[in-house]
Amino acid sequence: TRLAFAPDGNYLAYYPFRLRLDPTTLKLSRFDSSTFRFGDELLAASNELKATMTPLRLITLDYNPDGSLLAAGSDDGRIYLYDTQDLTLLRTLETPTAVTANPQSILGTVFNPTGTLLMTTEKEEQQVIRFWGIPKR
Repeated sequence: TRLAFAPDGNYLAYYPFRLRLDPTTLKLSRFDSSTFRFGDELLAASNELKATMTPLRLITLDYNPDGSLLAAGSDDGRIYLYDTQDLTLLRTLETPTAVTANPQSILGTVFNPTGTLLMTTEKEEQQVIRFWGIPKR
């Protein structure tokens, strides 16, 4: 399972890694840290991100600093950017290998502190780090 906390600590994004499903299985759950105790279980999602895409496996999740975007790196060489307010897919970033017969998995996603850059790493013979400009919203 892949997990990412929103910067305010109130939402948890999660995805069941072993499943190869449509990204509507990526869920956002309200997380109340004042009542949640060690060992408690989070059983159900309150929101689902909606998108229509081919089946894929998400490998990495990261929120931007203000929590308004969620980046999801996948095994198809693409990065999906979701709006966390209205739960929609905003944009898809494609690496050069995404359009080939052998796409390289996105292994890591991280926003810079201002949220204007997204850095990604991908699986290749040599580690590749890419920088993506993210316009202010």
